[in-house]
Amino acid sequence: MLYWYKFLGVRLFWTIHNIWPHKGRSRWDFFVRKRLLSLCDAAFVLSESSKREAAEVFGVPEDKIVVTPHGHYDDAYPSRGLDIRARFGIPKERFLYLFVGRINRYKGVEQLVSAYRSLEPANAANAALLIAGQADTGYDLGFIGADKAGDEAGAIKLHSSFVDDADLADYLLAADAVVLPYRQITTSGSAILALTFGKPVVAPRLGSLGEYVSDGCGVLYDPDDRDGLRKALQDVMNMDRPKTERRIADKLGELDWDRIADRMLAVYAGRIPQEVNA
Repeated sequence: MLYWYKFLGVRLFWTIHNIWPHKGRSRWDFFVRKRLLSLCDAAFVLSESSKREAAEVFGVPEDKIVVTPHGHYDDAYPSRGLDIRARFGIPKERFLYLFVGRINRYKGVEQLVSAYRSLEPANAANAALLIAGQADTGYDLGFIGADKAGDEAGAIKLHSSFVDDADLADYLLAADAVVLPYRQITTSGSAILALTFGKPVVAPRLGSLGEYVSDGCGVLYDPDDRDGLRKALQDVMNMDRPKTERRIADKLGELDWDRIADRMLAVYAGRIPQEVNA
């Protein structure tokens, strides 16, 4: 079908959200992606790191790939006014780390729990961790061992069910920082969602996370450093909140949808793709 469109003179574009499927790569995946890129007039990726990887892996010139960042989620998730801290018995003065989303092995939740439990006592006494999301079938959450009361030092709270979109804003508003300890990632909508709600992000320096969680918007750590996540959890507690909020606001300006749309329209119109890269 795509060959027929090309024969008819139709211009083709592809937005590459992930270089490879989460389930892993195969020869078939490589063949299809390489052939698809060869047919496209241009492809969009969400970060410079994805652009470099796609060009190298599939053997296409970089000027065929255009960076258009993932936009923010402003006004997408209105608050219902739920008191999430009260629901889970988390005192308002505690620094609340939040992991929210689907839970599986590549999300790194086991590493998060381990790092959190190894926080220095002075930090743990003033903190809480809330893990909220549905686990993949067969993925045992027994390692979490969530606390049942709300006033222990370093309490861990677990909501092991799907978080409804209608409740998502209130979970984020309750948090002081969002933790995304992914073991593999290309682009994280969760990081952008956290920034949209003004929350600093703790994440590994993987994929495009370093481009979205830029200086002052959170804390990035080396995924190969066994103590990196623990140190990042401590560092984010000490960030200057007003300064962090200003940096996040600047970043959200870069992720404005109108700005992104103008870039894509320029590419569709055939105007110098390299001039509209992020």
